[in-house]
Amino acid sequence: TIALDMFNFTNFLSKDAGRNYFLSNDQTSVVSFRGYQTGTSTPTFSFNKPTNNKPYVINDVQTSTNTSARWNAQATIRYTF
Repeated sequence: TIALDMFNFTNFLSKDAGRNYFLSNDQTSVVSFRGYQTGTSTPTFSFNKPTNNKPYVINDVQTSTNTSARWNAQATIRYTF
C-alpha cells in the first residue's frame, strides 16, 4: 500500500492561501491615551492606524517554525504479508 498525506493543501495550490495571520498584543497598540478633556476627568484616546493597513504578521517559511503556515506531505509505504 502506498499513501500520500498532504497538510495545508491550499498553500500547495497557492503560496498566498493557507497562511497563518498573527497579531501579537505586545507588537500592536490599537489606541493611545492622549490625556483628559479640559476641566474633566474624562479620558481621550486616539486610534493608531496600522502601517500599510495590516496590523498582523504573516507566518510564512522564512519567519515561522510553525509548520501549519506552509504545506507539507508525508509518503507512506506499507508492505503486508
